[in-house]
Amino acid sequence: MPPQNQPNYDFILNPEKPQRSRVPQPKLMRIAVLGGGLVLFLIIASIVINLVRGSNATLPSLTSLIKQQQLLIHITDDAVKQTGVSVANSGAAATIDLTMGSQQQELIDYATLNHLKINAKQSTPDTTKVDSALQAAASGGTYNATLHSTLVTEVTNYRAYLQRAYSNVKGAHGRSIIQKDYDAADLLLKQLNTN
Repeated sequence: MPPQNQPNYDFILNPEKPQRSRVPQPKLMRIAVLGGGLVLFLIIASIVINLVRGSNATLPSLTSLIKQQQLLIHITDDAVKQTGVSVANSGAAATIDLTMGSQQQELIDYATLNHLKINAKQSTPDTTKVDSALQAAASGGTYNATLHSTLVTEVTNYRAYLQRAYSNVKGAHGRSIIQKDYDAADLLLKQLNTN
């Protein structure tokens, strides 16, 4: 007796082969995923680099800060050489000199770490006006008053440079350095204003 309804298993034993496209689908997906991943990586890398390095205004801001620090160091070094400087001015000059020296080194280290080259020529202040005013005051017997007002003016200017630099420097480390320097400048102004 012949078999009656036998199931047809031809679809298992002889499956139809699907037509292939020129580029297999898994390969297209891989290319799309890798391309998208590469674009995403480049975007994230550029954001991180900009946050770490800061903006284009970082270098000029740091140069201005170092220039102002150099001016304050120059003024305080000159004050130490003068005779008859009041104890208050002498103490303020010593504090400013030490503060500016350490802050300047920290800024230079920060710039070096971020591959920013500070140009020595651009960071050297023009001290002619300040030197002339202090020399005239020494000759006229008003050196203490002139030194005091000059220090107040230049520390105030330094504080303004710090405010500008804070808005131009985008990295968290650079901003924390500038914030610390700003707080120190406030304390220096308080010390000068109590004299």
